[in-house]
Amino acid sequence: MEKVGLICNPHAAMGREAIHAVTRDVFRTLEGQVGRILVAPGEMGETVCPEGMPVGSTGTGGSQDTIETARAMVREGAEMLVIVSGDGTYNDALFGMKEEGRVVPIFGIAAGRFNVIYPKRRHDPFVSLRTFRPFRVSEIRAEEVMGTVVRVNDEVVGYGFFQTMVANALSYSAPGGDFMLVDAARMLQGEAVPVTEFTSTCTEATEVKVVSPSTGEVLVARGNEVSLVMISQVPDEVNQIMCGGFGAVANILGYTGVVNVFTNPGLNLIPSPEFFPIVTKSAGFVEGDRVCYSGVGEGSVVQIDSSPICLMGPEDTLTVEVVRSLGLKAALEEGGR
Repeated sequence: MEKVGLICNPHAAMGREAIHAVTRDVFRTLEGQVGRILVAPGEMGETVCPEGMPVGSTGTGGSQDTIETARAMVREGAEMLVIVSGDGTYNDALFGMKEEGRVVPIFGIAAGRFNVIYPKRRHDPFVSLRTFRPFRVSEIRAEEVMGTVVRVNDEVVGYGFFQTMVANALSYSAPGGDFMLVDAARMLQGEAVPVTEFTSTCTEATEVKVVSPSTGEVLVARGNEVSLVMISQVPDEVNQIMCGGFGAVANILGYTGVVNVFTNPGLNLIPSPEFFPIVTKSAGFVEGDRVCYSGVGEGSVVQIDSSPICLMGPEDTLTVEVVRSLGLKAALEEGGR
């Protein structure tokens, strides 16, 4: 390869020092194997890899900086992006490449709270290495990655590979590793503010339906019967965790996505035993179908793969579609992870 882009997220769960050490090791591994190494500005790469060519946004290293940096790198001719981060940064990089109109493989090195804490997960769409080790660029192959396109009022707001939901509380792990619920709207501003009470975003006007070119419009649930909605694609691992029993059935039947509507009144993001048994209404969907979700409360937060994305209100409609070939993963030989 002539050009490769290198990006890290120093705010990911593994910690700034460890992430920068891995980023530096990646740079040394790439030296001599590629013609030029493009590095993200500042703490996102340049700080520990000053020999590289800085390309991209020079902000604080947040979501928008990743998006703009990925755009700039593929515009500069990068043939692959190596990213040391959690899942959310991969999603942002893909978003940037999609905006630029050119998608290259992502070589992900796990550094986030989920892809590090749960090392036995099989479904990590862009994780090429769970723990850094030297690799040969010549041994990398590109694999297509299935995911979801998420829109609000027909405008793309993000891409997902696990689940999409609308909720005002967000699962978060503090720097010490403790899990907590935080205010999702405040997290959009970069503030981790714990919350002790969960307020549903659903209202009497809430409606969830699947719109299909082949079967027409199917109403899944509406109004007060809706407490929480989770829309997921259905690889083996995700459907068991996110979609419950119906996820396994949906996979067998050939569906590529599942929408689960939890109907227990007052159900929160992490249900306690008082809500058992948890009741759901589910529907499968395939590529070409759309899940439409509308009528939520003002200031509700769209979350993709446990990252807050944007606000929506009662006049807005969220749509989610599965696309079999959404991104590209830079994969090593089997067992290399």
